[in-house]
Amino acid sequence: MRISGVGGGTGLVLAEVYDATPDAAYTANTPRLVNLSLLKDSAGGITAGFVVAGGGEKRILARAVGPGLSAFGFVGAAGDPKLTLYAGDREIGANDNWGGGAELVAAFSQAGAFGLAPNSRDAALLASLPMGGYTVRVETGGSTGTVLVEVYELP
Repeated sequence: MRISGVGGGTGLVLAEVYDATPDAAYTANTPRLVNLSLLKDSAGGITAGFVVAGGGEKRILARAVGPGLSAFGFVGAAGDPKLTLYAGDREIGANDNWGGGAELVAAFSQAGAFGLAPNSRDAALLASLPMGGYTVRVETGGSTGTVLVEVYELP
């Protein structure tokens, strides 16, 4: 899906994506939606929402990739995104400069996400979340550039 302004217009956009498979139809092999991402200029920050449904907690991986985009020849990426996870208006996690930890590296692999340099200024965090609505907020400290924001459900 690509969303763009008509005639170079600017403004807010809301895109909603749902996995409409009924809960009763899920099995261990049922294909389902496990990742959402967006690529956007970071001016003014980026906010993306998602909902965790079903019983029990879901483990998620959230990332804000700026410098890591250069590995794909991308020019104009944000230099230092910070990622904050919220439940309503309550901050429940944050990361700036992910640091190359083994648990995150393993989560990247589990999710099928591309790797990041251990010393990069990209942001990533893991969380186990109960049912409910959440948002991730990405800020770049006043600098601008493009950021890839990703949220994955982990197995």
